[in-house]
Amino acid sequence: MNKKEAKAKAKDLISSGVPKSEVFTRLSGQGVRDRPLARLIASTADPYLCDIHDRKVNAVITIMFIQAALALLIGFIAGSTIGPNARWVVGGLSALIPLLFAWGFYNHLAGA
Repeated sequence: MNKKEAKAKAKDLISSGVPKSEVFTRLSGQGVRDRPLARLIASTADPYLCDIHDRKVNAVITIMFIQAALALLIGFIAGSTIGPNARWVVGGLSALIPLLFAWGFYNHLAGA
């Protein structure tokens, strides 16, 4: 079994309600080393917890969009003192960071 198959099986088992420790014991020794398997299982989002924290995630995403708009405005103003094209570069890069965080929270990625 390769990593993609292990990730798909882990996601199916976790979404069916099997505890993560049980998923690890079921999938260990089937071709994927234990450390990458544990990382795959740990980074898989639990659907029950996602449903519980849905409002909180939406609030964080809203705050990130407001922060991105403010960063774009401030970056635009700060970049206009540098040059005519720098305002778009500085503003866009400043707004990109909060938007990437919002994307990570929306997709329930552990790296966010």
